[in-house]
Amino acid sequence: MEYCDFLFEIGTEELPAKALKKLMLSLQQQVESEVTAKQLKFNKSSIYATSRRLAIIIYNLQTRQNDQLIEKKGPRVEAAFDAQGNPSKAALGFASSLGVEVKDLHQVSDKKSTNLAYKQLNPGLSIIEIMPKIIKNALNGLPMDKKMRWGCYDYEFIRPVKWLVMMADTQIIDCEIFGLKADRYTYGHRVHSPKKLILEQVYDYTKALRNNGYIEPCFHKRQNTIRSEIKQQADNLSANVAIDEELLEEVTSMVEWPVAFSGSFNPKYLDIPIEVLVSTMQEHQKYFHLYNNENKLVPNFIGVANINSKLPQVVISGNEKVIAPRFDDALFCFEIDKHNTQLERRTKLAEVLFNRELGSLLDNNERITKLADFIAKISNANKDTVHRAAMLCKSDLVSQMVLEFPHLQGIMGGYYAAHDGEPETVCKAMSEVYLPRFAHDKVPETVEGSIISLANKFDILIGLFIINQPPTGSKDPFALRRACIGIIRVIIENKLNLNLTAILEFAINNYQQQGVEFKLEPQQALAQAKKYLLTRIESYYEEQDIVDVNKYSIKNIIASVMVVEEDNLYNMNLRIKDIIHTLNKKTTELDYLIEANKRIKNILAKADIAKLSASINKNIAVETAEKSLINYIEDTTKEFEIAINNNNYLDVMDVLIRSCSVINDFFDNVMVNSDDPIIKVNRLTILYKLRQRFLSIADLAVLC
Repeated sequence: MEYCDFLFEIGTEELPAKALKKLMLSLQQQVESEVTAKQLKFNKSSIYATSRRLAIIIYNLQTRQNDQLIEKKGPRVEAAFDAQGNPSKAALGFASSLGVEVKDLHQVSDKKSTNLAYKQLNPGLSIIEIMPKIIKNALNGLPMDKKMRWGCYDYEFIRPVKWLVMMADTQIIDCEIFGLKADRYTYGHRVHSPKKLILEQVYDYTKALRNNGYIEPCFHKRQNTIRSEIKQQADNLSANVAIDEELLEEVTSMVEWPVAFSGSFNPKYLDIPIEVLVSTMQEHQKYFHLYNNENKLVPNFIGVANINSKLPQVVISGNEKVIAPRFDDALFCFEIDKHNTQLERRTKLAEVLFNRELGSLLDNNERITKLADFIAKISNANKDTVHRAAMLCKSDLVSQMVLEFPHLQGIMGGYYAAHDGEPETVCKAMSEVYLPRFAHDKVPETVEGSIISLANKFDILIGLFIINQPPTGSKDPFALRRACIGIIRVIIENKLNLNLTAILEFAINNYQQQGVEFKLEPQQALAQAKKYLLTRIESYYEEQDIVDVNKYSIKNIIASVMVVEEDNLYNMNLRIKDIIHTLNKKTTELDYLIEANKRIKNILAKADIAKLSASINKNIAVETAEKSLINYIEDTTKEFEIAINNNNYLDVMDVLIRSCSVINDFFDNVMVNSDDPIIKVNRLTILYKLRQRFLSIADLAVLC
């Protein structure tokens, strides 16, 4: 069997930076998957990506599929020939379908029958025939939001295609994609090496690009180079650099030959809120910001050029000239916004549509304020702070700064409130209204901020179900999935004892008071909104890297708790975490407990619960095992109640697990369905009391 190294490269105009890594990984995954499906062996693959190319090298790729000897079975022998031994229509048809004579067929037998058969050798295909199809399929399967056409062609790709390389060792593979024939020519850096680079063999690819083309084709090496150079530039300035990983990935995707540089800006701009400066540097200029040992921003930045300039100071000077007008614009917006207070801006919210069916931003803000007031009453929060912060929390949406930097909503509200002379607690709460903004973002630090954040998210949650516009599989314009994860995180991580149903009912009442038209009945909207929220809990635990515990799935653990608790997310989390902890420590004991719970549940399912006694009658107990179980229940009642009242579910689990032996002894030695109806009712009462204990934490029977 022969093997070769295979290379494919597609050269394009500049690819979208934020999509490059996803395109790169998708290409590698799809090519590897299809090569494997075609039963071609290979050692490994390496993927390469820059702003102008995607490439893959497959090392030690089998050059041809193995030949396959396939045996095809036909009709049974008794149906294949008549009494005189002449072939029937079935035999003739089978032979004809294979292009052979009946005499060329043989017979095969198994336990059921003897059939005509034919062995056919299917020669394997060469990679010359296979790989172009695999590459075309992989390119068509790349995740592209938008495709484009170029010139007079009908081809579609994410960017116009300029060149193609497809080789096996030293041989060009004859192939045409997007109207271009594959060759052995690639191209280097636009400035440093714009001419063709000839590849004599696949092995030359990376060496030619690095040595002659001023291209670092490996995404990860380029990223590490940028990271290292950025840190070196920061050290030269005796400062610390904040490396945002998303920005680093984007910059890596924009350059082919990275060269880091540092520049400076006028210290007067440090009067602008730090978030504005950082956003300007990151979003508009793709710069990395710097800070000193006191964690304060310094008037410097680090950029990454895609050229090794002979006059680096010219590059630096040009970037410094560009950043100054950006900061001037930000400073202008900041100063203009300070001419109006947050309270004055609030009236303008009536002019901005929140949703065609849910009203204006002012309607939204009024609902949030009322809901925040309600949540503050049932939690340990400063009610005046909550009310004031909630009332002003949306005003910055009509500020010039937020119009320019939408992701600074809330943050700028806090700054403007401080300028207006609002109390620090109000300003802090206002700045936290949109937290957490994304996965792994921080949650509000204050109770007041948490309440406003929840009110904001609950309002849109119930509102979308009221108008029957929940997210679909592909569309979530109001980011409701993220909002629900935010609700779960804020409640759990900030340990808020809140009742979901009460909050949703109050939110519905807010919409009714505003006269919003309901597309669903209020209770139906509430039920669906609550169900949608609770279905996000599994995603929350996945984000915490909690998936399955031994043989028990996290999905079933959550379901077991929801049987008894689905209104208090914080309490629900305590139960789930303590069950997981117990499963990790005492799986065998818990297995016994689950089985006992299931057995009790099944017995009680056939009993008339209404006829059971209010309490256990110890005096009519007959069997020793029966008395032991009653004694255990009595002896642990106080311990159990203390654990429940303190929400200490680890102790609850411990009490339950310790009951396993006496429960098993009870089932081994006691007939529950006694002939004496009084004793039977008493024994069922014992089991009912045990079942209530189980249900104090979860329905463990659901775990299996």
